[in-house]
Amino acid sequence: MENRDRMTTKLVIERGTATITVPKVYSIWSGQSFLEHQKKKMALLPEKFSLTTKRGTSGLKMSEYSTVDKIPPKGLVSSTARGTASRIL
Repeated sequence: MENRDRMTTKLVIERGTATITVPKVYSIWSGQSFLEHQKKKMALLPEKFSLTTKRGTSGLKMSEYSTVDKIPPKGLVSSTARGTASRIL
């Protein structure tokens, strides 16, 4: 069995035409720790930095990017019964 520190992940980049291998990171990819990590990384980017979206066909500037801390679920529609019914939260 491999050592956990040596495990890597392959990432697909450049519109799916290339791959890179990076060390696997476990602790920050969900929950509150990820949100904190994301805020730190976003703060390091310059205002005129361009984010690529929609498979690389469009983008937006960092100054146009908005963040939402948490959306309250009240009034949202939730699917139930394997998607055949719904209820309002």
